[in-house]
Amino acid sequence: MRLHHAPSSPHSASVRIALAEKGLAWDSAELDLARFANFAPDYLALQPSGQVPLLEDGTCTIAETAFI
Repeated sequence: MRLHHAPSSPHSASVRIALAEKGLAWDSAELDLARFANFAPDYLALQPSGQVPLLEDGTCTIAETAFI
């Protein structure tokens, strides 16, 4: 499982907390929103709107915080 997130994002923080509370292992892909890393072509290929967080698990990607 890989979490694309930003340290300054409250939505990212809530997902990190939920993953920690469930004891799930995940890899971190930290995005620098100040440098617009969420609009890089490789990230936009995963999340066309450029929003964070995004959770990848195999071939499944979930971009809606409430569903993660």
